[in-house]
Amino acid sequence: MIRVDLHAHPRFFNLTAGLRLTEWTRPSIDQIALAGFKAGLDVVPITSCHNNLWDYYLGENTQKEYALHRIKEGEILLIPTREIQAVHNGERVDVNIVCPRDDTHLRRIAPKSRILDYVLDAGRASGGLVILAHPNENYAARLLEDGKIDSFEEYNWLENKRVEVPGRRGVAVSDAHRLADYGRAFTIVKTDSRSPEAIKDCIRKGAITPSYLECDRFDLISRLVARTKYAVSLVEAIARGKLGLEV
Repeated sequence: MIRVDLHAHPRFFNLTAGLRLTEWTRPSIDQIALAGFKAGLDVVPITSCHNNLWDYYLGENTQKEYALHRIKEGEILLIPTREIQAVHNGERVDVNIVCPRDDTHLRRIAPKSRILDYVLDAGRASGGLVILAHPNENYAARLLEDGKIDSFEEYNWLENKRVEVPGRRGVAVSDAHRLADYGRAFTIVKTDSRSPEAIKDCIRKGAITPSYLECDRFDLISRLVARTKYAVSLVEAIARGKLGLEV
């Protein structure tokens, strides 16, 4: 069995609409792998949200759906995931596409074209695992029944929120926005293979066990302190003229 986090951002961003911190805040790929290793993970995500972080780390136009990255502490499987904000009947619905084999369709999704059905179809066309991001009690059961998604976030550590779907287990994710929070919640996938296809197949079949402890008071205080530090960093970046736009 392997321990997998499917939704984690290696750096904090999107503090205010349209603003992105420039490269000075980006950890190296070695730092990302080490954070996953220290958290006891076998598989570590690089989750993009309105940007192409996977391209940044592995080169533009890459079609690789995974990368085995070796550090002195061991070997970690890095996978790309794309978090996309979709809209359904005027309501925001987030979708996470895991390990797309060909993300051509995903790259073509413009902000005004993020209709939920279109995003879900593009996710399937990419060959990726389609997961309903952020525990969403209004959509999880319905989309599973309609075969529109492969799985759903049963628990999201960042939000400290969980949702139940009778007869189905979902994934647990950290939704980390800093390396220190990688692996705060994770999913045990019942396979010994670190092949992306084997992992996706197990998740589709429900051969998983979400693993998490709901946030206690200390977790909430730690997260507040972290956010305060990022706010201070943002002010410092503005003062130094190091804040820029990123697409």
